[in-house]
Amino acid sequence: MKTIFKAILILFVISCIICQDVKDSDFESKMFSEFEEFVQTYKKVYPSLAEFSYRLGVFTENYRTALAHSQESESTGDSDAQFGITEYFDLTPSEFQQQFLGLNA
Repeated sequence: MKTIFKAILILFVISCIICQDVKDSDFESKMFSEFEEFVQTYKKVYPSLAEFSYRLGVFTENYRTALAHSQESESTGDSDAQFGITEYFDLTPSEFQQQFLGLNA
């Protein structure tokens, strides 16, 4: 009986890992597509593949932050709050502060 339980538990863990990989892969694919659209919409140009990759990472993190804020505002009933992609989505918060608010982060 213990062997069957262990086998079922192992299969469950493996299926969870596979499902998470698919979810992560789907999210990464979505982020790449969103970033490509962002680059075209706002006519962004990056001098290297390394910079492109870095900005994709920043974009993804900003997307996650906006998504979390959107979910939070929905759960609190704050219908006035809007969070989404802007032309500054490839900047870190400190870069935005330095470039547009004149603040040192």
